[in-house]
Amino acid sequence: MKKILHGLGLASLCALFLCSEANAAPRQIILFVANGMGPEHARLGGCLQNGKEGSLSFESFPYRTLIGNNAADKAIPDAAAAGTAMATGKRVNTRVISKNLPGDGSDLETALESYKKQNFSTGLISTAYIEHPVTAAFASHAASKRDYDSILSEIYRKTRPDILLGGGRETGVPPPEGYLLVKDTAELQKASPKAGQKIFGRFGKMYTPYDLEAMPQIPRLSQMTKEAIRLMEWNQKGMFLVIESARLDHASVIGNVEIAAGEMAELSRAVDIAAKWAQGRPDAMVLVTSDLETGGLKLEGPCAEKKFASAQFTKKDHTGSKVPLYGMGKGAEAVKAARENTDIYKILMGRSAK
Repeated sequence: MKKILHGLGLASLCALFLCSEANAAPRQIILFVANGMGPEHARLGGCLQNGKEGSLSFESFPYRTLIGNNAADKAIPDAAAAGTAMATGKRVNTRVISKNLPGDGSDLETALESYKKQNFSTGLISTAYIEHPVTAAFASHAASKRDYDSILSEIYRKTRPDILLGGGRETGVPPPEGYLLVKDTAELQKASPKAGQKIFGRFGKMYTPYDLEAMPQIPRLSQMTKEAIRLMEWNQKGMFLVIESARLDHASVIGNVEIAAGEMAELSRAVDIAAKWAQGRPDAMVLVTSDLETGGLKLEGPCAEKKFASAQFTKKDHTGSKVPLYGMGKGAEAVKAARENTDIYKILMGRSAK
């Protein structure tokens, strides 16, 4: 056996012991989910904020595609079904949070749970609240997305990600034990990164404000992103962070073009922070996607003087449109083969999307 091993090169040894697949998996993983974003939202954000389409930070990522996102029971998904597809690789019914429905109703293991078993630092951020369906799908299991307190209890007591930052919806669930509570931007920025330190912040009275209405005491998406990375990067095992820009969906429902563009601009700033951090780290990957498109945004004419000839939302609800997926870093080339939102789970786990 020693003679056989001696005669094998490094590549052959990797093939023999299957280490090539392990080496291909990213170890520093950041997933942004812009709730409600379709391709036209990105065009809108770049034009109104920068005067140029294609100018948002993630639009310069080397890999991009459009993906389908239907639920198991409906062509038009909701955030619960779409979030579950990304978190578990399984297509479920609308309203369902990471349970095998249709099916036997068993819990589906999520990417976050899998990486937590590998001793990665894990985190959830949302400009809604962490029990919101997209982030909830990565850290809890429920037959209904409306079971907010049950979902929150599971996140607090069982899954226990290291970083929990989001809006301050009133709840009867006691704060999680063993976490450092941060009540505002200043306290979040003062928190010290160290092994075993868990950070918990619920800001505002419901959601965090729209970015155009930002208040200094409540951290913006970009600030939460920056601080979460700072507080998690100490872990040499790796990190897995899910960041939801939730209020774009709300702006799209009410049909406010300026607020929607502001949300896209802040998403771009947050992604830019993550992308610059990931550059030069050979094991880091950043993905940006959406759960679903909201509002049926329609743009007419080219971008000129920071505006379109016409920009209007044609619906007040979700649509079945395909949504964008952008990627950079280790393993992100798999984005090119992605066709469905279930493929995002494969990419997060370092697998091919084919």
